Amino acid sequence: MIMKEMENYGTNLFEVYVNYREGEYSTGRDFDMVDVSVIKNLVPEVKYLAPVRYHQAKMRGPLGEKGVQIIGTTADYLNIRNLEMQWGKFFNDEDETVARRVVFWMRI
Repeated sequence: MIMKEMENYGTNLFEVYVNYREGEYSTGRDFDMVDVSVIKNLVPEVKYLAPVRYHQAKMRGPLGEKGVQIIGTTADYLNIRNLEMQWGKFFNDEDETVARRVVFWMRI
């Protein structure tokens, strides 16, 4: 039961986080898309690789305001997190290449 629940979040998943010490802040050069390309090209065992940036924000609409989480990532995120589209399409590598602004709405 626990393994089945964990599979909903992805299997064979490995995450890397930058560990800042007290008083240290991001330099903006922790990892970038060049690093992602190098890893994908040099490590054939890595099938999918998706850097992620999280941000909390408020969204306003006709029914009021709601707190939301914004995730900046790449097309591989869909496969890593075992997400299934109910309708529409997830963004793809071409969307990334031409830097299209894409919004994917997910209700948890």
